[in-house]
Amino acid sequence: MCDSGDCGCCPGQSGSSFCDCCTDPMQYVLEQLVGQAVRIGTTDTSSGTYPSATILDVNDYIVTIRQGANTIALPVCLVVGVQNAQVQNVLLLPPPLSSEGECNCCERPLREFFDGITTADVDALGQAFNNLTNTLILETGEGIVKLRDNNAFIALSLCKVSSIQNFS
Repeated sequence: MCDSGDCGCCPGQSGSSFCDCCTDPMQYVLEQLVGQAVRIGTTDTSSGTYPSATILDVNDYIVTIRQGANTIALPVCLVVGVQNAQVQNVLLLPPPLSSEGECNCCERPLREFFDGITTADVDALGQAFNNLTNTLILETGEGIVKLRDNNAFIALSLCKVSSIQNFS
């Protein structure tokens, strides 16, 4: 887990960075999908969608994938979501007992909001998981919401959700 500031996603000694409460949880999800063919998306709006990638490795906040003949390293802190049938079975980290900073003003409220609804249209950063319509909310954990979009199972970073519409 990132608690020293060394990964660039958590506060350093000076407190100059901020805590993205979704990086460790996304790494935890991705580690469970090593060897699987997945659709993975990042915040990059021009080339951040990898529709048929195989996860080769997840180490030190970098996920290494193979897309066709290309091997690509992606920073976990920029991963928006991952789609694969096995996502329905991945374990999520439990919500923290207390949270501060970014965790308390972004991740926690969104997690609790998703806990109170069953379906929604969800928009996320990047192109891969934008405009998800009539999704079924399956489960939340720290930093992650699991969704079912038609027959696709998606683990989406709560820190990358940009809007929730038509929810019930």
